[in-house]
Amino acid sequence: MIRRTATSKRQPKTSSRRRGIHLTEEETADAKQAFLAAFEVTGVILDGCKAANVDRETVRNWTQADDEFRRQYDEALAEANELLEKELMRRAYKGVIKEKHFYYEGEHCGTQKIREYSDTLAMFIAKKRMPEYRDKIDMNHAGKDGGPLVIEFVQFAAGGGGGESDGGEDAADHPAV
Repeated sequence: MIRRTATSKRQPKTSSRRRGIHLTEEETADAKQAFLAAFEVTGVILDGCKAANVDRETVRNWTQADDEFRRQYDEALAEANELLEKELMRRAYKGVIKEKHFYYEGEHCGTQKIREYSDTLAMFIAKKRMPEYRDKIDMNHAGKDGGPLVIEFVQFAAGGGGGESDGGEDAADHPAV
C-alpha cells in the first residue's frame, strides 16, 4: 500500500522510460528536437514531453544547463504565443460558427448555423495594443486634500484597562508625529 501525505503531488507520467535510464547524446539531441517541435505548435510543455518521451524534470534540466536549448525553447514559446494570438484574433474578428438547435413541444424542428464573435477577446486584444483601453491603476498615495501623507505612531500603555500605569509613559504625553 502506498501512503501519500497531503503535500505530495503526483505528476502525470510523461515518459515510458524507467527513472535512471539516461539517453545517449544522439537520443538527447533527437528528444530535444521532438520536444521543441511539439511545444512550438501547442505551447504546452506536457505535449512536448510526450512527443520526446521525457519528463518535465528533464526539460527543466535542459533549459538550465544548455544555453542553445534555452534559446530554442524561448523561440518555440514565442512562436506558440503568436499562434495563440492569431487564433484569438480570428475568433474575435471572424467569429466561430456554431449550430443552434430549435425545438417545439420537445421535438427537434430545425437547426441554424450562427456565427458568434467574442467581444471579450477583442477587448483583451485592444488592451494589449492600445494604451487608452488598458485598466488605469493609480498607485500614488496622498494625504488630506492631496497633501503629503501623514503617518501617526501611537504608543499605548501596557495593561490598557484604564487602571494604574506600569510606570511607562502615556500616549497622551507625546503628540502624534
